[in-house]
Amino acid sequence: MDQLWLLPLIIFITGLWIGIESSSPCPPNQFRHDDRICCEFCGIGTYMYKPYEASGSAPLCMPCEDGTSYMDEQNNESMCKQCSLCDPESEVEERGCDFENNRECVCREGFYRRGNECVMEGSGGRERVCDGRIYRREGNHVHGWS
Repeated sequence: MDQLWLLPLIIFITGLWIGIESSSPCPPNQFRHDDRICCEFCGIGTYMYKPYEASGSAPLCMPCEDGTSYMDEQNNESMCKQCSLCDPESEVEERGCDFENNRECVCREGFYRRGNECVMEGSGGRERVCDGRIYRREGNHVHGWS
């Protein structure tokens, strides 16, 4: 009977320990899954096909599809990122898409990059590209910028 007071104390300390454990941060290469356990990320070039079931278990990570999808960072995503496509009229592929990198496109000869698209040199008759700089004619003046 004298030790009955220990039971609430043990329950309190156990609950406190569980609360601290569930709110503690995960190591840098892990993330918190279901607010319960720390799990490893899938690596570059893969996605998480099946998540963790218990602390310390590894996820089932599947490779991205070469040429159509990629993943350029550690992740817990359920699918890879889709590879971008080059515009066949104004761009050429500089580097293909693989498991870890998106496709890179550059402007075809006679085009220059404006924002996210390649525009034909001299479109509108007011802009020209020379040595990587864009020049715009305004009246009798020519203004240049990079």
